[in-house]
Formats: sequence, structure tokens, C-alpha cells
Amino acid sequence: MSVEPKSKGHILLVDDELSLLSALAEFLQDQEYDVDTAPNGATARERLGERIYDLMVTDYRMPDISGMDLLEFAKQAYPDMEVVLITGYGSKESVIEAIRLGAYDYIEKPFDTVDLLKTIINCLETINLKRRVETLVEDLRENERHLQQVIKTQNAELISQKHKLLFVDTTKASLHSIADEINDTAGEIWNHVSKCRQREDTYLADVNRLITACVKGTRSLSTTIENLEGIVRQFDTEEPSIAETGSEAPHELQTSAVLATSNENEAQEIESEIDSIYEQLYEFLDGTISAHQMKKPLNIERAFEIVPRILDIPGATDILYRRAIYTKSTETEWGIVSAVLIHSINVAVYALRIAEGLGYTRENAIDLGAAALVHDLGMVDLPFEIFTKGSLDLKDITLLRKHPGHTYESLMKNSAESCRWLADIVVQEHEREDGTGYPDGLVGDQIHEYAKIIGVADTYDGFTRSRPERRGLLPFDAVKEITQNHKQKFHPALLRALLHKLSAFPVGSLVRLNSGSIAEVVEMDETYPLRPTVKVLYNAKGRAMAQAKTISLQENPILHVSGTVYHEDLHSQ
Repeated sequence: MSVEPKSKGHILLVDDELSLLSALAEFLQDQEYDVDTAPNGATARERLGERIYDLMVTDYRMPDISGMDLLEFAKQAYPDMEVVLITGYGSKESVIEAIRLGAYDYIEKPFDTVDLLKTIINCLETINLKRRVETLVEDLRENERHLQQVIKTQNAELISQKHKLLFVDTTKASLHSIADEINDTAGEIWNHVSKCRQREDTYLADVNRLITACVKGTRSLSTTIENLEGIVRQFDTEEPSIAETGSEAPHELQTSAVLATSNENEAQEIESEIDSIYEQLYEFLDGTISAHQMKKPLNIERAFEIVPRILDIPGATDILYRRAIYTKSTETEWGIVSAVLIHSINVAVYALRIAEGLGYTRENAIDLGAAALVHDLGMVDLPFEIFTKGSLDLKDITLLRKHPGHTYESLMKNSAESCRWLADIVVQEHEREDGTGYPDGLVGDQIHEYAKIIGVADTYDGFTRSRPERRGLLPFDAVKEITQNHKQKFHPALLRALLHKLSAFPVGSLVRLNSGSIAEVVEMDETYPLRPTVKVLYNAKGRAMAQAKTISLQENPILHVSGTVYHEDLHSQ
């Protein structure tokens, strides 16, 4: 594939059962971990002395050095490294001893490789969280030292500013007093001048006296103003005083409130815009299916107008992803509406999510999204009962496998020449990496990359979508099914993108914590897809919490998600 993520952690595997050791190493390397192996405890000690590891996964029973002894040695010599023990001979006492010695977790054989992967992901995320905490603590200490210096400087500045403000206040009072005197004097002068004009007399002595007083007051006022201007110029060249910055607080609070309202309005506008996009996707596919059935020209160009709108709205694929996961088809929709129309929209959304995980450009993502929207047009040529009967017989399966060819023919005959290249992609959507797909049994690079992505997105939707014979799996369980039982059918890079972009617990989903509590996911961080922020709704005994408690699993490494819960099963837990 085009984009390969960097190694996500250094792991040392230790086990004297060489076939299991090799299988685990290959599995973890496929998930982009840097893996070294050791067939016994002595070799493991040598490996530990040669490089730094984030995690050691070791068997409990080995002929030379036991896993418990190796754990004790590792925690003394390399305290920052985590250790996971694996054994087929576990006991309560050995578990307690392993935890006492510092083991991160204790897994009994036989175990599920996906569950082991989940433990490793949780462990490495815990390590990263610890490192982040250490960095944050050091940053906090540095900020504290800096803050103390700032406070010291500000205290000195505050004293200086207080003196200046006191002078300003005194000067202001003096200015008001002088201005009042000048006002009064000017009024008296005007009265005397008016009387002199009425009597046609010359200026009297008292008028001269008042004029002299007025001039003197004006000079005093001019001197005071000059002093005040000097202080203002000094303020302009210095940092704002504490008093000045304090006066801005009400404005900041007002600004925060305005921003909060603005963000809420913006979120509503985005939701409304996405509602409009979804309606357009539905109308496009509904019209395209009708045109296909009547063998009329297909307006495929419309797909290249709608998909860019999804990519241009921040968070649009997140919202559409949640809608795809939570929208359940009713029995009356198990026909073409669910199996083709809604299914095709979902596959397009999932494909765009995977494209994000692979680092696709905007142009490539648009082409992929358009191909995903029309990938199943040929399904509408099948007998209607195939969509509603549940289990299929051999005749049904034979008919089903012809639909990629029907889609190919329709696009080649009825779409614009500029869109016919899509036919070469959609005809391969059921081809598989190991050659077990159809219609041509292609392998590896013989399959177009877009077709590979559509294929895994189509499989994912097949597992998560409810059908007459079963209800759909929850996202994490669907990915677990694909990675566990269909691993060879898809490229490892696609499985990694699937794990990070589509197995994360969507906001609003229900999960069970290792404490036994049931919680609702309220916030996700793709950096730590298995450690969302959750709101605990029920305790381990199934009793509703008197007051829901919100917990960030990133900040609580002891807790982790142990499973998922269907919304409809919530009251039966």
C-alpha cells in the first residue's frame, strides 16, 4: 500500500515453544511493532542488555530461567519496561506474585491473539501516558519556576505602578480643582465685562485681578498636563500593569461566552450541512439504481460533486460514521434499501475513513469515495428474496457472485466516458489478497488498491449491518472477526487502518470496563483509540449510578475497555 506507519513500540517475545513464538512475532510485526524473539530466559537476558524495549511478553514456564525469575530480573534492571506473562499453568497465587513483582498483566493459554493485541496496545498506551505525565510534571516544575520569577517581577512592577497610579489620581484631583477655579473666575470676569459694557466703563481693578488669577491657574494646569503626558508616554513603553490586565477579565468572560455560543451554532450548522449531504447521497443512489434498472444513462458525475463536500467539512466523516453505525434497518428495509442503497453509503463512508488512515490525498479520496458509492449497482439485478431469506443456498450464492459483472457492464454501457474507469475497480471489490475472492481469483498487486479498500469496507459493513438471520456486530467485535478469521484476505496496512479508524468505540457506544461497570463513550482520541473518555452508567453489580461519573481512560491506566454492549441489551445487564 502507499502509506506505511512507523513502528509503534519495541517488544521482546520470550517462549520456548518455537512455533508459538514465530506465530506471535509474525502477527505483531504485521501490526507494525518492532519485535525481537528469545527462545529461553538466558537469551532474553542477553537481548535486554543489547537494546531498550518498551515491553517484554514472556512465557511463565521455561527450562532454564522461569518467566517469574525473568520478570523479577527485568523489573530490577529495567524498571521502565513493562512485562506481560503468558502461561497455561496459572494459579491465583502465581497471579498475585506476578502483580506484586510488577507485571502489567497475566494471560492464560489458550488465548485470543486479538485479545493479546488489545493488552499490548493498552500496555504501550499506558507507557506513553506515563512518559507524557513525566514530561508534563517536568514542564509544570519549569513553569512553576518561571511563574515565581514572573510573580517577583510583577510584584516590583505592581509597587511601581501603584506609585504612578497614586500620582495620576492626585494629579487628576488637582486638575479638577484648578479647572473649577478657572471656570468660576472666567464666569466672574464675564459678569464684570458685561457690566462694564453696559456702563461703557473701562476695565476695573477687580477685573484685572480676576484675569491675573485665571492666567495663573491656566499656567498651573498646563504644567500638570505636561507631567501627566510624561507618565502616559512611560506607560506606553512598558508592559500593561496588573490593574490594567485585571480590568480585562469581564471582557474575556464575555468573549468566552460568545465563543461558546458561536461554537454551538457552528456545530448545529455542520450537522445541518451533513444532513443535507446525506440526503443528496441517498437521492443520488436512489436515482442511479432506478436508471440502472431501466438501462438509462447513469449520472455518475454527481458523485464527484457530493464526495468533495464531505471532505471539505471538518469532522464530517466522524458524524457520518456514527450515523452509519447507529442507523438500524427495519424489517421492511431489508431489501434493496438496506442491502444496496444504505449499504453503499455506509461503505463509502467507511472507505473514506480508511483513506484518512492511509494518508490519502483529497483527489484520491474523492475517486475512492465515488467508486465506493456505485460499487454494488449490480446487486439490484438479483432476485428480491435473496435480500430477505437469510441463509443462502448454492444457487443463491452462484447468482450473488455475478453482481460485480452486472455493475461493470452497467458502468461501461450507461455512464459517461470520463467515469468508465470506475468499472475496472468495482468489478474487483470481492477479489481478495490471498486469491480466494471472485470473479477472477486475483491476488496481491493484481487487485486495484481502491478495490481492496472497498472490499474491506464492504466486509466490515456486512458484519455490522443487521440481517434477517442475525443482528449486526458492534464495531470492535466486527474488526476482531475480520482480523482473527479473515486476516489473509486483506493487506496488513488495510487491517491497521481498519483497527484505528473503524474499531474505535464511537461516541455514544456502550462499553464494559475491566471493573465490570458499563459506560457510555463521550469522547474519542484517535491517538489512543482503545482509551476513550467514558461516562459510567452502571456499576459492576448492574445498578444504575446515582450520579454518572466521567472518566478519561488515558488518565486512568488501571481501567480499560474489556468488551462492548448492545444498547438494546442494556437493561438486561
